[in-house]
Amino acid sequence: MPYIGRDLSQGNYLKLDNISTQFDGSKVSFDLTAGGTAFFPGSSMALVVSLGGVLQEAETAYTIDQSSIEFASAPNAAQDCFIVVMGTSIGVSVPADGSVTMAKLAQSG
Repeated sequence: MPYIGRDLSQGNYLKLDNISTQFDGSKVSFDLTAGGTAFFPGSSMALVVSLGGVLQEAETAYTIDQSSIEFASAPNAAQDCFIVVMGTSIGVSVPADGSVTMAKLAQSG
């Protein structure tokens, strides 16, 4: 069924590379990559993680450490997995010294 509604105006939704080929039933930590490049999600809350078709709860079933995901228990060797990033953090620039003038500041009443 196609998407019904307005098009998304923003967002950086991304499916990460498959890590299930590394599952062996004992390993719990896996490197996250997108297109073969290390991916740093910033927060476990930014991810939707499915193991064997079951969604995993962030901070309970898995945590993030830099560009690695660590599961609370080792995934079975035969489990399938997908990870979707629901958004990436953006940086907010700091204005250069002397670039903010009084005309750009709002008065509070």
